[in-house]
Amino acid sequence: MRQERCCILLNSAEMGIEMRFTSVVFGNGRGKYSMGSNFLYCFREMWGWNKAFFFCCLLGFLPAMAYAFLGVYMPSRVVADLEAGAALGALLFHLGLLSLGVWVCGAADGMIQVYKETMIWSFKGYLQGKYIHKVMDIDYDRLESQERQILAFARKKHAQYYEKLSLLSRKMTYINTQSQNAAAGKDIRVYKLLDWFLRKYDESLQAMNRTHGKIMRWYTNRLYVAAVLAFFRNIFVYAWLLWQLVGGQIGASDFVFYVGLVNGLANSFEQTMRQVMNLSSTSLTLSYIREFLGWEDDWKRGQGIGEAALRELLEKPVELELRDLSFSYPGSEKPVLSHVSLTVKPGEKLALLGLNGAGKTTLVKLICGFYHPTEGQILINGIPQESFSREEYEQVMSVLFQDCTFLPVTLDENLTAEKPGEEDRALLDRSLDYSGFRERYDRLPAGGKTKLIKEVNEGAMDFSGGEKQKILFARAMYKQAPLLILDEPTAALDPIAENRLYMNYGAATSGATSIYISHRLSSTRFCDRIVLLENGRFVEEGTHEELLQGNTRYAELFHMQSRYYREEQERDEDRRRQAEAFGEGAQHPFGESLEGVSVE
Repeated sequence: MRQERCCILLNSAEMGIEMRFTSVVFGNGRGKYSMGSNFLYCFREMWGWNKAFFFCCLLGFLPAMAYAFLGVYMPSRVVADLEAGAALGALLFHLGLLSLGVWVCGAADGMIQVYKETMIWSFKGYLQGKYIHKVMDIDYDRLESQERQILAFARKKHAQYYEKLSLLSRKMTYINTQSQNAAAGKDIRVYKLLDWFLRKYDESLQAMNRTHGKIMRWYTNRLYVAAVLAFFRNIFVYAWLLWQLVGGQIGASDFVFYVGLVNGLANSFEQTMRQVMNLSSTSLTLSYIREFLGWEDDWKRGQGIGEAALRELLEKPVELELRDLSFSYPGSEKPVLSHVSLTVKPGEKLALLGLNGAGKTTLVKLICGFYHPTEGQILINGIPQESFSREEYEQVMSVLFQDCTFLPVTLDENLTAEKPGEEDRALLDRSLDYSGFRERYDRLPAGGKTKLIKEVNEGAMDFSGGEKQKILFARAMYKQAPLLILDEPTAALDPIAENRLYMNYGAATSGATSIYISHRLSSTRFCDRIVLLENGRFVEEGTHEELLQGNTRYAELFHMQSRYYREEQERDEDRRRQAEAFGEGAQHPFGESLEGVSVE
């Protein structure tokens, strides 16, 4: 039973993802555009994407109509020939000709349907490609709040059943994702969470089955009603046609033709009604796709300060000014940043410190242009941020973020965002040296051609957290932007690697104004100035030595952290003494292993 549940769990991903994509991205309810407008849009997109597919969708119904008509006409024609006493040769000729027509039309309709089914998936991929392009290119603040933004105009569609299925599907997709997540796998095993996950999955699966059962009962009742209506329809039609036949109003061939025609029309009407129901759902999806693709960015695109001004700006370190800056997240009454002002001089190395929740990351996103200030301005060399186009502004800075993305391409391509040429090699080597990743890079069998992301590339390399941060630091160096922002760049590094990075930091950032963000107060002595951010305000600033003098908040936090690090050092020293006494790799009297403790 458990094995079967696990198989179901793995196979449910596609269904869950598709339902989640529809419900979260496109919402529920009535779209902004009418059905007619949506299908005109759809045909315009088809025309631009693939004209053969356009004509197939526009005229592809003709072979099906001809096939249906010939299927009804052929038995009527045979009966008419028999009534007229036609010769066997003429009868066979008509039968053969009509059969050939039926086969040709049926084959043509079948090929068109196969072609349409194949191309529809490609066309959906084309529309999804436009969506993905929009997602990756849209202003970041709208992307980060995408679900909130989209759900703001998401109404209710398909009433309660669709919403319930969507919720259950999201639950099942979450469990499926976590079951294959290596990081979650450690917790699942250590804390015995397997039964809990499977129980929650079973509960969601059973609830989904009950909901599907209600839907299927609705469809079954609908089929019963349709069958009863068809029964009375056939009684009426056959009775009327028989009365006409007996009364001599129609012949036997006409009777056969009309019976086939009525049945054909009834089937066509049933199929048309099903398609109309599907068209309503498809139109709604198209409406939300169009609404999302129509979102306009707040940033300028294209021309901003101009090519000449940008070129001059990129040639040397820039000045960054935060002028009376405030920011609040939408829907929040408490500001994250409140009237902060700061000027970072060209070439200055500034340390921005603060405990978790102080507003450091939000400030970084504001400086990067991902968010727009609620109040105040951000200026680069005296030029307001809003005067730049987004493309121009992104060239001004290079950022090492806490959370980052590696792409399933080569290591060199991850470092340079392209395949580096010979002229770029010296810059790449310099970046690797300063980041401390050079030694590891040279030991890789494939060097810079090493592929990343094991889920995509067979035999790809995976790196430790500290190695990844070194790669990111090298990437930030490679861009050579005049403003460099490092957000917790040493969080995953050991003390030796951290110290080595600091030693290289000064030389590495000599051509840039740099902002170093951290909560480690002992790691900022190399900076020209330190600013302490607390509760959304700059509360202190100065050099490390200046801030340690007097009763400052910086000194208080510094000594608290120093005491912790001293205790760590004392524990390490105690382990070294024990290793000297008992021998490296031995067990001390209380059972703690001394493995790996050097006695030198």
